[in-house]
Amino acid sequence: MVWVVRRNFSKIHSDPHEVLLLVEVAESSLEVDRGIKLGIYAEAKVSDYWIVNLVDKQIEVYCTPVGREYQDQSIYRGDTPVSPLALPSASIRPSRLFD
Repeated sequence: MVWVVRRNFSKIHSDPHEVLLLVEVAESSLEVDRGIKLGIYAEAKVSDYWIVNLVDKQIEVYCTPVGREYQDQSIYRGDTPVSPLALPSASIRPSRLFD
């Protein structure tokens, strides 16, 4: 899932700087999402990358891309709310996804 800035994308794709939140839902793809994809998204400067980890029932949040890595990484489980950088007033609790 990708959340991008609002504009008409019918004829063009969004640029990485227009991606406000990129979410991967991972089970069998977990290694790829944490590795190859993470590096690609960081290098493209996607500022807010989440992995909804179905294996460990958690949301992994990666922010502050530098090169092919993210400087800030957090894990959210249970009832601890997580909010996208672009809309901090919105939140989701991992327990709502996994219970």
